[in-house]
Amino acid sequence: MKKTLIILFSLMMSFNSYGEWKLMNEDSGGIKNYIDIDRIKVSGNVYYWTLTDYLKPDKYGDLSAKLLYESDCNLPEKRRVLSQLYYTQPMGQGATSSTSNKVQEWRYPTPSSSGQYINDYACYLR
Repeated sequence: MKKTLIILFSLMMSFNSYGEWKLMNEDSGGIKNYIDIDRIKVSGNVYYWTLTDYLKPDKYGDLSAKLLYESDCNLPEKRRVLSQLYYTQPMGQGATSSTSNKVQEWRYPTPSSSGQYINDYACYLR
């Protein structure tokens, strides 16, 4: 747990930096999902940031969200959210409307989903 917290804080310290966001997919509703390929870290598990860019504001008025994931790439792959940041502007810009550093439960990505595609990509790069 202590190791996870150290990695989390080292990744959080640079969350305002602008890495190279790689577009992973866009759904039929115009929602785009990205991964920050410059900040994928491996320390036992794989840690990576995603960015979701909404075409229209969500029910809270946000236009984008950044999530930090920890992924266990052993089969079957599973991942959990370590941190969430929501923004009033596209591409993680503007004011941060809300944040959460509550570590979520491990989950298995839904087969053929954008989450599985992004997770597989991060695990492949390790």
